[in-house]
Amino acid sequence: MHNHTINLGKFKRDLTITSILQKTKFSEVYTCRFHNMDAILKFKKHNLFENNIDLEQSIHRKLAPYNLTPEFLDHDKEANLVIYEKIDGTSMAPHPNKKILYDIALKLQDLHSTKIDNYEYELFEEKIEKYFLTIGEQALDSVSKNAKSFIKKVTADKSKLVFCHNDLNLSNIIYTDNIYFIDWDYAGLNHPYYDIATLLNALDLSQDEEKYFLNSYTGTHNAMDLDVLDSFKKLALYVEYLWIVATASNEDEKYRDRYLELKKRLQ
Repeated sequence: MHNHTINLGKFKRDLTITSILQKTKFSEVYTCRFHNMDAILKFKKHNLFENNIDLEQSIHRKLAPYNLTPEFLDHDKEANLVIYEKIDGTSMAPHPNKKILYDIALKLQDLHSTKIDNYEYELFEEKIEKYFLTIGEQALDSVSKNAKSFIKKVTADKSKLVFCHNDLNLSNIIYTDNIYFIDWDYAGLNHPYYDIATLLNALDLSQDEEKYFLNSYTGTHNAMDLDVLDSFKKLALYVEYLWIVATASNEDEKYRDRYLELKKRLQ
């Protein structure tokens, strides 16, 4: 049994923590045994911007038929605990091979094609507005002010909204014989290019590899507007910067270098 300080709530008799995977000021993630099966336990410390546990459960249940995400096993809302199926796979690497690129493109297409009750999910810019409110108008630096006008311009078109993950960094993609997307804390309605742009920003692809990925996603050579996609790539960087500032992570050693890199790049 692994030493920990979290309150296991209603799970204290049915769950045994076996190891810690991640511990940040926002959450703690553990491997555990739950009803005699291997599972993942997530303790959410703060809920400033993330989807609440009820909404996350709803997302998992509606995505379950599409095999896009590990099974949502149980939760304790009062203790801020969520238990998921444990997937024995590998996190996405910055240089995936062609097969993995192809598989992820198809999974992303599946996600963006899901027919779910979109009315209960936030528009992406509503999520971002919380960042600005948290930072405060008087505290906005030049990058944040530029971000505000840029985000308004790029998200003006509401005609192509789909259900998006909104946080497709490499650690949130696991592959085995299947591709799984995890951590749906920021999922909601957005333009599909945002997920694509976030992923491409995180990957280290050649021009040909990026073209292959985009062709795999669209199924055609000319269906994607590359100028608009470039705008969404920049938008994703602005959003990452705003998140770091809004969560006061710019003084955190883990995010400090990335904050300075983004600040320089977006000036």
